[in-house]
Amino acid sequence: MSSKSRAWDYIKKTNEKFAKCSLCKREFKLSGNTTNLIEHMKRKHNEVWSSNVSVTQDVDTTEQNEQMGPTPKKRNTVKNYYDRSSKYPDGKTKKNLDNKYVRMIAVDMEPLRKEEHEGFRDFVNALDSRYEIPDTTKLKKKLLPEYYENVKQELVIALSKAEHVCVTTDLWASIANEGIFSVTFHFFHNQKSIAPLLEVVKMEGSHNAENIASVLDATLSKWGVRLKCEAITTDNAQTMINAAAKLLCAAIYTLLCAHTKPDGD
Repeated sequence: MSSKSRAWDYIKKTNEKFAKCSLCKREFKLSGNTTNLIEHMKRKHNEVWSSNVSVTQDVDTTEQNEQMGPTPKKRNTVKNYYDRSSKYPDGKTKKNLDNKYVRMIAVDMEPLRKEEHEGFRDFVNALDSRYEIPDTTKLKKKLLPEYYENVKQELVIALSKAEHVCVTTDLWASIANEGIFSVTFHFFHNQKSIAPLLEVVKMEGSHNAENIASVLDATLSKWGVRLKCEAITTDNAQTMINAAAKLLCAAIYTLLCAHTKPDGD
């Protein structure tokens, strides 16, 4: 009776000449031993492989091994591994999954209490029962601030390399009748046009041209593109037109009307 390699717990034969990894679906040509299969597990699935390293010694199913006596061992299948109730400890896997989760919240503008949704929790549990979704407190106090700083740093670097920047901006009233001012930058990075929304602030004081120009000037300076701004796109409100005229010097002044505001607005 031969001593079977633990690699066969994760890699299954598809026929007499080939086998396939149950984890990543990679196919292998069989060569009479399991050396290449074991190396694949160690390189690509080391976390799974290492979790069972003490259960049984790795053996090579060569003709020589077939003449050896049976080696008692405890079987631990892929299914049993993923059925474990223990959660991922703080480490590379947990951190990577947390980063993917917080990016989903930010990019898709999901609610911060997403993890409280029963259907979503069931879905994540079905995908990987070992992953514990971060709660709202951790999301607000740790993960989102860290993600914000990382993205901000990436944008600062990208803007520092940009030769020219254009701006679209608007001012509107909230349902509480508060002025909300937004600024979006448009520029090329790595030969691709990108347009991040970099400022959404409450407009304090009068909504006149001087105040609007002051807020816009502060935003451009904050991101280090004050001298790179060559065009401003806004609506045709006179205060916005006057603000742009104050901000940009005549040599590079370009004002584009995105839409016409109805009389009385």
